[in-house]
Amino acid sequence: MKGTKGGDPRGVAVLVVPGDVPRGLTALPVDSEFESHGGEEVTVIGFPRVPAVPWAVTSGTVTGQEGEYLVFSGAASEGNSGGPILLNGKVIGVVTEVLAQHGYAVPIPILRLALRGWGVSLEATPKAARRLPEEKGEKEQRPRQITGKDGAPMVLIPAGEFIIGSRDDDKSADNDERPAHSVYLDGFYIDQYEVTTSRYGEFFQETNRPAPAFWSEQVLKQHGRKPVVGVHWNDAAAYCSWAGKRLPTEAEWEKAARGTDQRLYPWGNTVPNQQLANYNRGFEFKNYEVLTDVGSFEGGKSPYGAYDMAGNVWEWTADWYDESYYRTSPERNPKGPSSGEYRVLRGGSWGNESDSVRSAHRNWLTPSKRYVNIGFRCARDVPK
Repeated sequence: MKGTKGGDPRGVAVLVVPGDVPRGLTALPVDSEFESHGGEEVTVIGFPRVPAVPWAVTSGTVTGQEGEYLVFSGAASEGNSGGPILLNGKVIGVVTEVLAQHGYAVPIPILRLALRGWGVSLEATPKAARRLPEEKGEKEQRPRQITGKDGAPMVLIPAGEFIIGSRDDDKSADNDERPAHSVYLDGFYIDQYEVTTSRYGEFFQETNRPAPAFWSEQVLKQHGRKPVVGVHWNDAAAYCSWAGKRLPTEAEWEKAARGTDQRLYPWGNTVPNQQLANYNRGFEFKNYEVLTDVGSFEGGKSPYGAYDMAGNVWEWTADWYDESYYRTSPERNPKGPSSGEYRVLRGGSWGNESDSVRSAHRNWLTPSKRYVNIGFRCARDVPK
């Protein structure tokens, strides 16, 4: 799991051992309720720097919290990275980095949430690492990829929690991306690629719907694998329905784009470049020339294998837009406000700079508008 502090990536690798705790090891209880008020005296356990010493055990003090991290001071050395921080015999966090005068640790609630994203439950007083029944069944029984009625491949987004929105330390974030908060989503499938001109052409010809804006006879001949643009929200919703699917909710879209570790972009926290996404290409459309074929950026795909979720075209979602929705949204399967004036767009486009292609960035538009930088992809529920 990774986070960012001051622009530098920090993370911790966690080894999960399913089944009974291995013989000779002690299972430490965890404290998910801990909130630092500053000044708590803790014990930090880490790997030794002196071969004759079995463990590095040092004392320290929690000085507060920066973003998602606990901050502690003390005599801990680099060898403590990956070790637990204990308060009154319970683990309150796991060390990620130790600097000269202080260190950072991931709090247990964040660690618990990351593990749930992989289908693992962290027990308060563990006897074993327990697989969540729903996650286990889904991973064993549900294929990771299916093909939709329209012939488009779809990838599985497993059920579970993730944190939607932007962290307090993300200086690029807008106010409508806060507060970051945990939501639970049922499992679903999402199109691996944006809907292409060739697939959309089959749809509007079969259903006798009008062609998209900015369409010409040359589009299918020259740009069949590029994402369709010039479609309004009702066009996108109609296509998804025709294909036996639906538009993804805003929360579903964000989880599919960034996974469960709060990364800034589908590929991680690295600033975008032209090998990761089609973005920052100016303002001239040039009859589809500025777009790239879907799936062109292998390094830019999401943790679940979805492509082009940053750049290429903005994507319609199912939700109405509300600037303050994150303050009141439900904890399970949020679907946005019941009504509104604008629909939510996600992902950024070929003409946007790096801030707008962040996975948490929210945009909105009147649903009747058709522009050269707006397309979509579809989703569908996992069958019960």
